[in-house]
Amino acid sequence: MMMDAESPIPVARLANRILSIGAERRQVRREWRERCGRAV
Repeated sequence: MMMDAESPIPVARLANRILSIGAERRQVRREWRERCGRAV
């Protein structure tokens, strides 16, 4: 979702950053699960 281009509102930008951080966290958790072999 490229909301940033349409609405340069700080709130939209903040939401975009939060979504990005959430995605990174999910990926990290998945990597840990693969490394440990269990659901963390």
